[in-house]
Amino acid sequence: MSTRILALTTLYNNHHLLCELLRLFHHDLTEKPNGILLSYVAVPLILSTNSRHSLMHAKSTSCLRTFCNKRENIYGLNEVATLNKRRINLAIQYGLNNGTLAIASNLAIVSSSHNRDGITLTRDFEKACKSLSRFLTPHDVVTAYRMLGVMSL
Repeated sequence: MSTRILALTTLYNNHHLLCELLRLFHHDLTEKPNGILLSYVAVPLILSTNSRHSLMHAKSTSCLRTFCNKRENIYGLNEVATLNKRRINLAIQYGLNNGTLAIASNLAIVSSSHNRDGITLTRDFEKACKSLSRFLTPHDVVTAYRMLGVMSL
């Protein structure tokens, strides 16, 4: 039984999959100064079942404020973002080494338009990435962090 749990943990913490998730998220997001910091809140929001469901079924008129009104979407985000910091750093490093991600001089992440690994995510994750990118596009990094309730990493 413990080998199954270890295998699930390894699969869930796979930086190859997280890199593809970050590539999709940053591909639709406009380039922002310090945009690398948005990765640390994007991954937990997209991986969480409650917030992913809300992102998938968001209307085209929805925004970050309406997403945050449903408290279960952002509950515990500060702690989860801090716990996942190492995993997200590995995924960003893998993307930089692989060439799917690049960091601009203003610390914005620039994403390549194509996937070099051949890893595909389900439509749920793709739709959640696009919705979250759309929600975060009009806001700068500090405003997005404040609205999501993240005080520090």
